[in-house]
Amino acid sequence: MGVACASCGQVIPSGQFRCGHCGTVTKREDLDDYAGLSELGAEAEGAVQAAVNTEGAAAGTPRPASPDDDDGSSREPLVPRGTFASELPERGSESDEREGVRIEPAAKAEPNGTKGAAKPATNASSQRLKTVRAAPRPPYLASEILREDLTPSEPGKQLLATLLYVAPVLGSAAALLSGIGRSATWVALTALMSLLLLGRFELTYATRALLVTIAGGGALALVSLWRMTLGSSYDGPLLAASITLLPAALLFRAWYRASEAARVLVACTLALALCWAMASSDRQLLALVFSWQSWLPALTWCLFVILCLLSLLAFMGDETTAGCDIWAIGALVWYGLFAVVRFALESRGLGHAATPNLQTLGLIEPALAAPTAVALAQLFARSLGTRSRRASTPI
Repeated sequence: MGVACASCGQVIPSGQFRCGHCGTVTKREDLDDYAGLSELGAEAEGAVQAAVNTEGAAAGTPRPASPDDDDGSSREPLVPRGTFASELPERGSESDEREGVRIEPAAKAEPNGTKGAAKPATNASSQRLKTVRAAPRPPYLASEILREDLTPSEPGKQLLATLLYVAPVLGSAAALLSGIGRSATWVALTALMSLLLLGRFELTYATRALLVTIAGGGALALVSLWRMTLGSSYDGPLLAASITLLPAALLFRAWYRASEAARVLVACTLALALCWAMASSDRQLLALVFSWQSWLPALTWCLFVILCLLSLLAFMGDETTAGCDIWAIGALVWYGLFAVVRFALESRGLGHAATPNLQTLGLIEPALAAPTAVALAQLFARSLGTRSRRASTPI
C-alpha cells in the first residue's frame, strides 16, 4: 500500500521508499512493504536497517549489532564502479599517480571569467602522459671485480697524476737550493715545469702516458749525457736507464700478474740493473774508517742490490703480485737517496770534478725518472696488456 511523503505529501507506491517527486527517503511502519523488493540499493538497505532497529527498540528487545551491520559502503555494488560520471576520480588525483599515469587538469577559467581556447581533440594516448621510469643499473658482478683486478683497464692513473705534481715541485726546489743563476738550473726548471703542465691538461690515458714518457725520458737522457760531458763516470746513463726501466717493468707485473711479457721485461731490466751494480761495486762497507764518506756510499749500493734481489719475486705465480709495486716505488725512492749522497760527495770534491752544473743536474735526475717510469709502465699496459674494456676518459 502507498504512504504519503513526509516532505511534499506525494503518495509513494508500495514497494518503494524514495519519493518520486522530491526524492526524500520515507521510513515504512510495516516491514511487509519491503517484501516486494528483490534488489535494494545502498540507501535502501540503510533504510531497512533503520526500520528494523526502530521496531526492535519499540518492542524493548534491541537487536545486537553484528559485523555485517554497516552503511553498505563496503559491499560490492550491483553496478560496476565508474558507470556514472559522479563516481569518476578527479583529474590528477592520487589514484592516477599510483597507476603511473598523470592526467592533465582541465583548463582553468581566465581572470575575466571567459574560458581559455579549446585545445584540438587528440587521441586517448596523447591525453595521458605516462611517467618514464629509468631502467635500473645492472649490478657490478663479482666476476667484473675479479676481471678488473686481473686485467685493469687504466692502471696507475692516480699514481701518475700524483707524481706529476710532487716530482716537479721537489726537483725544482732541489735545483734552486743547489744554486741560482746556473745554466743547468734553468734547464732543469724548464724540463720539470713541462711535466707539471702535462698534469694540468685534460688528456686521455694513453696520450698522457706517451707525452710524459717523451718529455721526461728525453730530459733524463739529456741530463745524464750532459753529466758525462762535465766529468761524470760512464755508469751514470746506465743507472738512469736501469732505474727507470726496472720500476716500469715491476709496475706492469703488479698490474698484470698473469702476463708473461711482464716477467720477460722484469728479467731484461733486472739484468741491466745488476750490470750497473757490478760495474760500480763498493767494498768499503766493512772498512775500519768512521767517516761517512767511506761507508755511506757502500750502504747505498747494498740497498740497491737488496731491491734487485727482492725484484726476483716477480717470477712467482699468478695468484699474487709478489709486492712488485712496493719494490718499484722503493727503487724510485732509492734513486732520490742516491742522488743526495752523490751530491754530498761531489760538493766535497770526492769522486769526480766538482762543478756547480754537475751537482745541480745530479739532483734533478730522480724527479725526471719517477714520472717517466710510471708513464712507461702505462704504455706497457696499453700495448702489451689486455685491451681495455672501457672507453678512456680525460682526467
